[in-house]
Amino acid sequence: MHDGDIDPKASISRSSPSPPSGNPSEQIGAGSSLFETLQLLDEAFPRRSEMADNTSLHNALAIFDAGEGAFRLGRFTLLHRVGEGAFSSVYLAQDELLRRRVALKIPKPHVLLSDALLNRFLGEAQAVSRLHHPHIVPILDAKADGLEYFIAREYCDGPSLREWLNGRKTPMDPGTATRIVAQLADAVHHANQQGILHRDIKPSNILLQSSEQADDTFPYVVQLSDFGLAKVFDAQTEFETAVGSMLGTPRYMAPEQLRGSKDVGPPAEVYSLGVTLYELLTLTVPFQSTGQAELISEVMNAVPASVRHRNPALPRDLEAITMRCLEKSPESRYPNPKELAEDLKRYENAEPIRARRLGPGRRTWLWAKRNPPQAALVTTIVLASMLVYAILISRDARVRSLNASLSQSLAQSEENLRVTQQLAYASDMRLAGQAAAGGDMRQLRLLVDRNRVRPGADHLHGFEYHFLKGMVDIRHRELHDNAGAVACVRYSPDGRRVASGGDDGVLRIYDAQTLQQRLNQPLPFGRLNGLAFTPQGDRIAVATGGGVVSVCDVETGNEAVRITAHNGPATDVVFSADGKWIISSGDDADPVIRVWDAATGDRVSEIEGNEKRIDCLAVSKSGRFLASVGRDRSLRRWDLDAAGAYNAHPVIQRFYRFTSVSFSPDERWVIAGSLTQGAFGFPVDGQDELFVSPHLDAVEAVDFSDDGQWGADADRAGTVRLWPIRPSTSPPWKDAGRDPIGWCAHEEKITSLGFSPDGKVVVTASVAGRIRLWNIADLTSTRAIPFGHRTAFTSGAPIDEKTFVTVEVPHDAIVTNGSSDRSMFRVWDYASLKEKQLRAADGHVSAIATSPDGRDLWAGSHSGSIRNLSTADLSEQFRFDGINAPIEALKISGDGQLLCVHTDQRLDWFQLPSFDPAARLPTRRCNAIALSGDGRWLAIATKPEDTIEIWDLKRRSLTHTLPRSRGPVKSMRFSPDDTILAAGDDGRQIRLWDVETGALMSEWSGDSSGLNDLQFHPDGQRLFSLAINGAIRIWHLSTNRQLLQLRQASPNEMVARNSLLISPDGSKAFVWLFPNDAFVYDSKQTSTTRN
Repeated sequence: MHDGDIDPKASISRSSPSPPSGNPSEQIGAGSSLFETLQLLDEAFPRRSEMADNTSLHNALAIFDAGEGAFRLGRFTLLHRVGEGAFSSVYLAQDELLRRRVALKIPKPHVLLSDALLNRFLGEAQAVSRLHHPHIVPILDAKADGLEYFIAREYCDGPSLREWLNGRKTPMDPGTATRIVAQLADAVHHANQQGILHRDIKPSNILLQSSEQADDTFPYVVQLSDFGLAKVFDAQTEFETAVGSMLGTPRYMAPEQLRGSKDVGPPAEVYSLGVTLYELLTLTVPFQSTGQAELISEVMNAVPASVRHRNPALPRDLEAITMRCLEKSPESRYPNPKELAEDLKRYENAEPIRARRLGPGRRTWLWAKRNPPQAALVTTIVLASMLVYAILISRDARVRSLNASLSQSLAQSEENLRVTQQLAYASDMRLAGQAAAGGDMRQLRLLVDRNRVRPGADHLHGFEYHFLKGMVDIRHRELHDNAGAVACVRYSPDGRRVASGGDDGVLRIYDAQTLQQRLNQPLPFGRLNGLAFTPQGDRIAVATGGGVVSVCDVETGNEAVRITAHNGPATDVVFSADGKWIISSGDDADPVIRVWDAATGDRVSEIEGNEKRIDCLAVSKSGRFLASVGRDRSLRRWDLDAAGAYNAHPVIQRFYRFTSVSFSPDERWVIAGSLTQGAFGFPVDGQDELFVSPHLDAVEAVDFSDDGQWGADADRAGTVRLWPIRPSTSPPWKDAGRDPIGWCAHEEKITSLGFSPDGKVVVTASVAGRIRLWNIADLTSTRAIPFGHRTAFTSGAPIDEKTFVTVEVPHDAIVTNGSSDRSMFRVWDYASLKEKQLRAADGHVSAIATSPDGRDLWAGSHSGSIRNLSTADLSEQFRFDGINAPIEALKISGDGQLLCVHTDQRLDWFQLPSFDPAARLPTRRCNAIALSGDGRWLAIATKPEDTIEIWDLKRRSLTHTLPRSRGPVKSMRFSPDDTILAAGDDGRQIRLWDVETGALMSEWSGDSSGLNDLQFHPDGQRLFSLAINGAIRIWHLSTNRQLLQLRQASPNEMVARNSLLISPDGSKAFVWLFPNDAFVYDSKQTSTTRN
């Protein structure tokens, strides 16, 4: 036994005084039975004076606890009681000598009456007095005499771990729990080394000391307390140890400890620590029965539920450690708390742990032990299944053969379906592109919708689909209040209101911004055929089916003037520019146009000449001209004067009928919609017809924006065409600098359209009663968007995921190699298309390239100089003037280690970043080069052989020489995965080659001129090609089909310097066309919204 060890046989006994001399007891021998009997009686029934002393002590404590007095025990002044157990009470006391606060444990009266209980009480002091560990509560003092029994230990100002857990709703963080138990395991191992077993490790015996250095989520240091303490049964909390029975708390006791085994040792402490860890991680203990017998049976025989079963978020390593602690056999647990602590520290440091994870077999066995009935059922089912399987396996050969055949057929069918879907998709996209180019917007919608709803076709959708879908799903606002067809829709002159009228005979006026209805005025004259606001916008004239023209207040709807204008339906109405006259047309027996006084409704004049119904009227912006179209296939124009008189222009008569008419804002042109071919333009004072806007269906409405920027027409198929105007040209819609925009605005016939006064919104109405408002900015974003400054020839290169750089080269620098203007570098943002940096270059830049990391920009010039610039601020970092020829291209390897300089005479190679010459690389003349993204491959389009050489840059050796092309290869690109090389030549052909084998994979043709540039889409399934004539096509690698012609060919643009750039996210395609055109195609336009 070590020095200071507790001898369980030793006891603390009260001294029994010797019998006084002369007392009859002297006659009793020391070994006599009477003497022994008296001695036992003396021990069982102490003398009254000693009992009185103890009773007096505890009476005083009772008075103190009741708050009716102070109490001092030795040098300790009791402040208040902080805890109470079955055998002792704990008080917070002030040590008056050392001026510190301590926790004073005082035994209860019945403990003092029992030597066994008193031995256990004082044994704790003897045990802990020689333990010195930061996580064990130290004993500061102890006293045991006839009057005073106490143990003074360090005071912990926090709660117990049990109290802390009782206030939790969620388990402790695994890292904190691991750290706490590792510290406790170190403390227990220290005690074990001193020959002491705690025997009652549980959260209520773990005290918490506040610490500023602790984690914010757990601001305490744990300290182990109550060594060797046993407590009586407490039905309110736990089954405590009764005197003379097991030591410990059953929920936290190891099975061998419950059995009363003599071999209880450190593995039992490991078990208790494991239960504590289990509770920290799950807020439950492994076994939860409320009856003592059932609980003990479970601890000794049942398999605990896995800790991850109760907290699935826990790591498997932590599960393995916890469940090893809870093994039934001591040999299967950690042999001592030290090894548990070390394994927990390995887990914290993300090192391999010693505990073996539960494998599938082990988990199944544990589940079966926890659930015997279910396990028996599963076993029966498995055995029955095996029996059935054994019966069937004998016939399995033929079934397997059949299944293999069916699987092969199914796989082939699925592959055929996949190929069919791809071919159908490719065909639809190509047809959709042709429909868009031909103005057949209804067919475009049908093709897009068909692919929108096709099951399983989402994986096919790419740039082309989203771009075409953006031409269909254009954001707009919508009104659908009309009960029938809308015949007319108009903006007020101030743009604050939108008015509509139609078949239901109701005049409706809306707030143009919010689309809230401001007026709903039924008129008793039948269908509303035409609307016109006064120039002031305070009144509105309505042409009705009853032949009446009604002038109403726009705020109240009250009728200000009523004009019985025509014997038949009034078909249209307009105001003169000054608002003085109302001009109406009708379907009279003798069709006539009448001019009315707007204030009184009196007739001013009549304009005759039309032979059939007049459908539409228009007044020019200044009020000088009046025009009409009608069923007699005529377009008629008149000069108007201030008195309402008129002077007719020559009649324009055609074989087709005009449906609508409008004047250009500058009054130089009049546009008329027709039932055939589209809309036509005529000079105001002439008869020469100029074709304006082609349509596949009859045009029902035309209009000009007041700002003179746009004209628009709409047809019976629901298509609207918006065409840009350049007033300085004649006619103004010719060479306007932008392409017309067509879109399917309605699914049905359009009856009316108009512009907002500011020219930013187009409003359309249909026979289905729908009114839609379209922002012109949203419409222009669905097509090729002009980009950049467009003042010089431009090419671009990517910098990183967010930005790219362009260089502008003066036109005469390209043509003559000499100019006084300098090139300009610009850095752009992909998302916003806004310029971020600008810097003038020294001289004429002919080629640029960026490093793979996006930090460096390399620029080559016509003079042969090479500059290295920082992309951060476009500042020059390095210059090299050793190339004695104009530089045609610069290329940087994918690993950023090589720079290739391409001139008409040779290739020069340099190591980066040192810029030392690189050896053993080809220097021959060529038309084009390409470097792979992984830095391994080089492709050279040789000159004059017109073959392609593929080099392995790592080995610096030639691997393949590809066959001669139809013409010089001018562009080559590697696919994103560097397995395919695409080459485009002057023979209008694109070839795809397998880089590893050099085998020809595909061959495409279809362009009407040679190829300028090729670019792979980031998805690797699409290739963009740009021809010398400006045509842009998208090709599909999976089907070897053209998906879309993004831009049509322009015979006037036969220049071999056009270039392409695809944004890293694949949503935008940039194209630069010689001499100064630049466009961006965006496939992520805003989709439709409806109000």
